[in-house]
Amino acid sequence: MISSLNFAYIPRLVCICLASFFLIHLALGLLVSAIAPAAIRRASSIGAAPAARLLLGLRLLPAAAATLVIAGVCIPSYLWLEPHASTETVGSPRPSWALRF
Repeated sequence: MISSLNFAYIPRLVCICLASFFLIHLALGLLVSAIAPAAIRRASSIGAAPAARLLLGLRLLPAAAATLVIAGVCIPSYLWLEPHASTETVGSPRPSWALRF
């Protein structure tokens, strides 16, 4: 399968994955920031070890969830839905017109 891919296929997949990771991590990070005061109050009322697990879990939640979404949704859907090889050709007049302007 990899041998039939065109050169831009893998870099495009990487760019889509990084952009999706950024957006998911941002959204979940904002959500965790919004609930952080309540989580800190809750952590102060329980023991040290459970409080540490709770706060560490909240801290790692955005990155872990974004990674799972990328691995479970973005990569499989890209590999399944995007065409593997491009059949488009560029004729000689096209680049010359592009370079003229």
